[in-house]
Amino acid sequence: GALDMDAIIEKHFNTNEDWEMNLKGLRLKRRDLEKIPEIYKIDCFNISLSIYKNSIEDLIQKHIETITGCLRNSIKGDCDNIDEFINFAYEKLNRKPASIEEITQAKGEIYEINQKRQELSEKYRKVEEKNKLLRNMVGNAYNISTVSKRWENFDVSLEGYNKMLDEQQDVIKDQISKKTSQLSSDIEKFYHRWTALRPKKLEQLDRESAKETASKMKEWRLDWNDLESKITSVENDSKYFEGDLGQEEASWSLFDEFEEELGAMEKEDW
Repeated sequence: GALDMDAIIEKHFNTNEDWEMNLKGLRLKRRDLEKIPEIYKIDCFNISLSIYKNSIEDLIQKHIETITGCLRNSIKGDCDNIDEFINFAYEKLNRKPASIEEITQAKGEIYEINQKRQELSEKYRKVEEKNKLLRNMVGNAYNISTVSKRWENFDVSLEGYNKMLDEQQDVIKDQISKKTSQLSSDIEKFYHRWTALRPKKLEQLDRESAKETASKMKEWRLDWNDLESKITSVENDSKYFEGDLGQEEASWSLFDEFEEELGAMEKEDW
């Protein structure tokens, strides 16, 4: 069967030099063909070579059109890949992280985007080279102005996003600092309230007082669990900033002391 030139080109044309070498080679063949005379004389015979030359010219032109058509499709395919990457990246860049977990995730995504961007930067450079070759060969190029503008704007957006991440990290760090201070204050108030209002021992209470104390113990435990949850959250967030809880940790030692006392109280048979 007939050769599938498109398939052959797609398989073997891997670099810009492949396109350029083959197109220039066809142009040289065309120049060689022009040097062949229209009439070739042998003794008293005049042999017309026009049909032969026209056939070869048609074949050369067909190959040039096939190669330039594939070149144009290659440029379009590369531009589509770059466009898809930019669209994917913008989905990530349009998100503003609101927590340490989201900042960590965003930085991981940005790292992957930067890795892919380096790969596509080389592809974009080759697109420009291939488009220049296409213009030189057929007089017009594939319109890459939209992709070029998006690529330029993307670089600016990526730089701005990295700056925003740093700023947002400072904002969240400040929020954690405020939460830590507030939590330390809440723990101290809770401990002082417990110290002042802690239940009497069971043998010192009548039946009604014991029931009332049992009910209050449940309330103490609920309040305590809420504080414990907040402490765990702040500790996890603070690990991102090298676990720097500062002077607030001193207040939290009261937490352990209360845990021991409350645990002992709960073991009583109220």
